[in-house]
Amino acid sequence: MPSCCSFNDPPFNDTLLNDTLLNDTLLNDTLLNDTLLNDIEIAAPLTQKEKQISSGKRFAVVVDSSYSMRQHAAALRQAISDLKSTAKNDTLDFYVTAAETEPAKAIAQTANVDKLLFYGSLQPAEMLQQFANARSESKEKNKAYDAVLLLTDEGSYELSDNQLELPEINAPLWIVHVDGKLPSAYEDALFQKLQASQGGVETSVVSALQRIALNLGDIVTVDGYTWKVEPLLSQA
Repeated sequence: MPSCCSFNDPPFNDTLLNDTLLNDTLLNDTLLNDTLLNDIEIAAPLTQKEKQISSGKRFAVVVDSSYSMRQHAAALRQAISDLKSTAKNDTLDFYVTAAETEPAKAIAQTANVDKLLFYGSLQPAEMLQQFANARSESKEKNKAYDAVLLLTDEGSYELSDNQLELPEINAPLWIVHVDGKLPSAYEDALFQKLQASQGGVETSVVSALQRIALNLGDIVTVDGYTWKVEPLLSQA
């Protein structure tokens, strides 16, 4: 059983509010959640400027083609469509991973889900290593990315190998679980990579792009609001 860290607690959980809000009280745009003990949830509406996702960025999009993604092909297709429409003024470089010994394939600007062959098993570390290898062999290997988005499903933490090494990607890493389900945990190295790169976890590519545009690695955007968690004492 690999060691882990969990994203189930805010600010990484998509659902930041629940029915246990302390007295259901709203205090100066601040919602207290008694499940956070000494933490405080701070909400603020997005400004019109913040709602505009910036353009001119360059993203690497790593596509999981393992067998488990077969049942999520429609969600993957929608995620890619949303990504292309939302980031229409950005540069998107797609890298389609492959199980076994096949290297990742770089596909500029698009990835046709209907032509993908979903097979085998891949862990995030393997997919990111394939991406790094494919990128190192490309003609544009020296161009920097503003973020790397890994489109995958919930996966299986129990099957993950904590011994796999993660490559240096030199950009914020964002994992987007297109099936809408967050895993119970991530293995240590991946969790640390997400934190160190100032990336994050999402179930929507649009939300991920919104957070990238606002540089909100530790803040969640939900329904037009930004949410973040801070120690209660820091607000005193």
